[in-house]
Amino acid sequence: MRTLTLGLLAAMTAAPALAQDASSDGGWVVYGGTALEYKDRPDGKGLPSRRSLEAYVEAERLHFYGGVWAKVANDESYNEIDVYGGYRRDLDSGLSYDLSYYRYNYPTDSASNYGEVILTVGQTLGDKFYVRGYLATSPDTKLSNAYVRFRYYPADTWEIEANYGSYQNAGPKAEEEWDIGVKHYFTDETSLDLRYYNGTEYARGYVGLFLSFDTTLLGGG
Repeated sequence: MRTLTLGLLAAMTAAPALAQDASSDGGWVVYGGTALEYKDRPDGKGLPSRRSLEAYVEAERLHFYGGVWAKVANDESYNEIDVYGGYRRDLDSGLSYDLSYYRYNYPTDSASNYGEVILTVGQTLGDKFYVRGYLATSPDTKLSNAYVRFRYYPADTWEIEANYGSYQNAGPKAEEEWDIGVKHYFTDETSLDLRYYNGTEYARGYVGLFLSFDTTLLGGG
């Protein structure tokens, strides 16, 4: 089973952060974003680093949403075009939830395409902390995965974040992966993320850099 990239995780969370409750009045809101991602030799020493250009567009109305996320990498085997849709809410209590379906599509390896039903639940803890749980299962592969995210806001334009996940694959036991990173917002729409990744199935731990731009394209005023 394919594990989530930082780019897709960012797309999953950027639009809700921009939206607040913008679509609750019945109007359409359209979000979009683009990103550059660099990973330092994630497949092992002596193998090339990975670079990719990513983009998404998403429309939302009355908390229902749908979108397309795509990635073009320097190794075409990592190219990807995903479609998704779901329903999400952010409550005044700081609790948020999101039920969605994602379809992952690989242009150079269509046999690996699959879908997932995903439930995420998050909770703000005061002004400085946020925690989120993520559960997913695939009707196609019959495999599941689970992730948890912890985030700390030391200042208005900084975030420190850690993710831990366990995912099933064709092997006899589940694999694990984790990352920790720091993010700085230059503006409300532009950020830079520096992160360290590792896991039980990884060839080596590696560093990644992620420069992203997310904005509201239509509505939300």
